[in-house]
Amino acid sequence: MMIRDDQQFAAEIRVATTSDIPALDALITASVRGLSRAYYSPAQIDAALTSVFGVDTQLITDGTYYVIDGPSGIAAAGGWSGRRTLYGGDQMKGTDDPKLDPRTEPARIRAFFVHPDFARRGLARQLYGECARAARAAGFRRFELMATLPGEPLYLALGFGAVERMTVTLDHAVDVPFTRMTREIGVGAPVVRPVREDDYDQWKPLWDGYNAFYGRKDATALPLAITQTTWQRFFDPVEPVFALVAEREGILLGLTHFLYHRSTTRIDLTCYLQDLFTAEDARGQGIGRSLIEGVYDRAHAAGTDRVYWQTQSSNTAGRALYDKVAKHFGFIVYTHDW
Repeated sequence: MMIRDDQQFAAEIRVATTSDIPALDALITASVRGLSRAYYSPAQIDAALTSVFGVDTQLITDGTYYVIDGPSGIAAAGGWSGRRTLYGGDQMKGTDDPKLDPRTEPARIRAFFVHPDFARRGLARQLYGECARAARAAGFRRFELMATLPGEPLYLALGFGAVERMTVTLDHAVDVPFTRMTREIGVGAPVVRPVREDDYDQWKPLWDGYNAFYGRKDATALPLAITQTTWQRFFDPVEPVFALVAEREGILLGLTHFLYHRSTTRIDLTCYLQDLFTAEDARGQGIGRSLIEGVYDRAHAAGTDRVYWQTQSSNTAGRALYDKVAKHFGFIVYTHDW
């Protein structure tokens, strides 16, 4: 029943280097061909790959392009820029790409590509979070980007708004639609990502808050050994237990823990979302929903078609969200401990 294979991996972000260019070229081709078919015609895809989509080496030189490695190659890539170019690889750029003024101009979100095998895993959200932190540290307060049609739903979910729809005529007189979008930096959806070992100091207070909500505090608090064992299981490759956290600008705002198990009524594994918690001062910002959707994405990628969880009937605030993202079938839970 183990899930930790090529569908589950440590999604760590690193800065791209020039040695990544061949792998990035392959990723871009696979991403565009695999994820654009429902939006663009074969002629549009071919024209875009020839004239638009490709590596912008200036991003690598500037150290603002990031990759996430998969088990057998780059799973996702994306970056930001403090330069004038809004979109496109080296093949469509001129020689001049001046720097922007962060006081008056928006930074760019650039060249996000995810391999089809790792779509809907939250990788693009992780990359965006890294871009937002870096761009804000550089003094920028707004982002602008040029979205493809398949990319537009992602950017809408990240809080971008469409400001202009346009059609670009490429080689062989092929017209390809794009959408220019903008958003403020540091406002909107958090980044949902797998927990890291260096998150413990921020994860632990959230975990304690979650347990306190269910009465496990003070004299009835969980033994430290349980907390430590749970934490270690998240990073144990033989354990089917996983953790996601919601992060904004380096601050953890929420957590969720989930696991996979067999079921007598289905062949595929079932995903149980066991724990969900949002910091008190971050509630009402869509963090719980983002964490649930993060579990949905990972369960779907693992080949699981059901995610379920339970809560107390008195959890009015939680149930107001759960009724929007799942169905309640009326089951009552019994337990017997000894």
